[in-house]
Amino acid sequence: MRTRELHIHNGFVFEHRLRFYVFTALALAGVIFSGQLLALAIVLVGVIGITAKQGTQVNTRSGRYRRYRAVFGLRTGAWQEIGESEVLLLLPINTRTHFGSHAGQQSYTDQKLWVLYIAGANHRNKQDIGRSTNKATLLEAVEELETKTIFRLESYSPTVTTKTRLRKK
Repeated sequence: MRTRELHIHNGFVFEHRLRFYVFTALALAGVIFSGQLLALAIVLVGVIGITAKQGTQVNTRSGRYRRYRAVFGLRTGAWQEIGESEVLLLLPINTRTHFGSHAGQQSYTDQKLWVLYIAGANHRNKQDIGRSTNKATLLEAVEELETKTIFRLESYSPTVTTKTRLRKK
């Protein structure tokens, strides 16, 4: 990795990629048994699903960053300038996924994620730039960002407007 760029890898776009492996294997078997080369385009859909990744790339020299999605290693995403008032926020997110069955039984999966955000001065309009189940991984990225860019880590405290305060009374 070059020293003028920092990468925060968020993993694969599709967390459960087994369906793409099965889809690719079935499509490839269909190509072999049928002899239709046009069906290789269907295989390509499965390979795209397997190789799709996402992350954030920060260029420390130009002071820009982008959130990207990569397929076959080619990154796409628009570059944005790092604003003077933008800060980093590290927040815990608790998620619960539930699955149902025909017998009415429910199964739950609880997961705690740490999410790294870029936020404006009033801590609204947060952009997710990193996710991990391990807080230490994101803290290492924060340390690098703080030393090489103008970003700084702050605690989360959104400002409440007068309109919102009056509505809550």
